[in-house]
Amino acid sequence: SCSVKGGGGSIETADGKKLYTGAANYQKLVEKRDVMDRKAQAVGPIRAPTNVRITAMFDYKPDLCKDYKETGYCTFGDACKFMHDRGDYKSGWELDRDWKLKEEKDKMDALQAELDEGKPKEEEDDGLPFACALCRGPFKNPVETKCNHYFCEGCALAHYKTSRRCSLCNEQTFGQFNTAHKLVTKLKRLDDRRKAKEAGEEEEEEEEKMPASTSTGGSKFTPSSGWSIPGNTFQQGKEY
Repeated sequence: SCSVKGGGGSIETADGKKLYTGAANYQKLVEKRDVMDRKAQAVGPIRAPTNVRITAMFDYKPDLCKDYKETGYCTFGDACKFMHDRGDYKSGWELDRDWKLKEEKDKMDALQAELDEGKPKEEEDDGLPFACALCRGPFKNPVETKCNHYFCEGCALAHYKTSRRCSLCNEQTFGQFNTAHKLVTKLKRLDDRRKAKEAGEEEEEEEEKMPASTSTGGSKFTPSSGWSIPGNTFQQGKEY
């Protein structure tokens, strides 16, 4: 009789001797992973080792001298059998990408040009505001702060009594409010343009109200030079 007391491919008998049972009875200390499908284990994703870093470089231009392209110097000099060129050439996909970006930019520029075609030059965006940021109304004696913000003179002084900082960017103004010459010029130009437009509309209305006889002078037609028509005789300045 014998009893199993240990692994390692052997058993211990009753008299204390070990009986070798073969390699099939060796004890396995490594746990097997439960894999339902062995094919998935063979072709499935495998985690890359963390202690190995692989760098792959493909040489698409084997006729170029790599030393000269990277450093601008080649030990072989003129005797080098490879071509010395440091130019940078784009691949096909890069050319296609740049071409698509250029086409999109041209379309946007053309659309913007159509939108700005009927826009007067005076109304183009020059970065100047059209109303005071404090009172939300038209400018009255506009002033400019050190941080390039525009307010009415009265609004700026009233705000300075409560806070010495700009109401838009919270920068220190130090009480300096300069006359906004650029904004004053723009407002004057827009005002002159508005007045000219109103004057033109009034003239058009007056012309429409005038009777048709006043446009021809209310007199009969008299030719400036003599000429004859069968049945009628005209002379210069006279009518018969």
